[in-house]
Amino acid sequence: PPQASDARVLGGLEVVDLAGVRYALINSTTSLAYLSGATWTGVAFLAAASSGSQQLPPGGSVSDYWDWTQIYSDRADQIMAVGVKNLRYVPYAWVAGATTFSALTGAPGARCVAAFDNYLVLGNLDSDRPQRVQWSDRGSASSWTGGLSGFEDLLQAKGEIRRIVPLENRCIVFFDDETWYGTSGEFPSVLRFTPLDTTVGCPYPRTVVSTPQGVL
Repeated sequence: PPQASDARVLGGLEVVDLAGVRYALINSTTSLAYLSGATWTGVAFLAAASSGSQQLPPGGSVSDYWDWTQIYSDRADQIMAVGVKNLRYVPYAWVAGATTFSALTGAPGARCVAAFDNYLVLGNLDSDRPQRVQWSDRGSASSWTGGLSGFEDLLQAKGEIRRIVPLENRCIVFFDDETWYGTSGEFPSVLRFTPLDTTVGCPYPRTVVSTPQGVL
């Protein structure tokens, strides 16, 4: 598990690779670790080739919780976990079973992440674009400028985007004071977002959970 001086768990998920192997992945403020079988393995940060201010190792405080999802990586031909944090660094990516993780090159910084219909979807990009939803090319989580990649600013919504959660053929977008949903559209719209409830939102994103009965 993370080192004793850095031991508070601030996020995680279960990752299932293409062979069906299950990994429990957790993170602290600066480090990752995964459990396979009965053994914990630390995961070291590896800077991307085009290192920059947003390619830094994760940092922050014990109040900077992470949001995680998993999606197929066409580059690695394997399932990878993608995590974002409150500080809006670019997403961090860990390929299942690897001993290193790195920033997802080309992706913008965000506070929310979800995998939906083979798109990697990010929300709440920065202080000037807290209502923006941006998605990668379909089937290519590392491509953010070509193919079917794009974005939409949901300027009619009240508050910031706090969480994006997939639910069957939709993804639910929680704002502070409203709830929207996204569906796959016809080209050129790609993804289409519609208000679901303009009176109820969720300002506390970690209270949102997916259950067999739906998203609560």
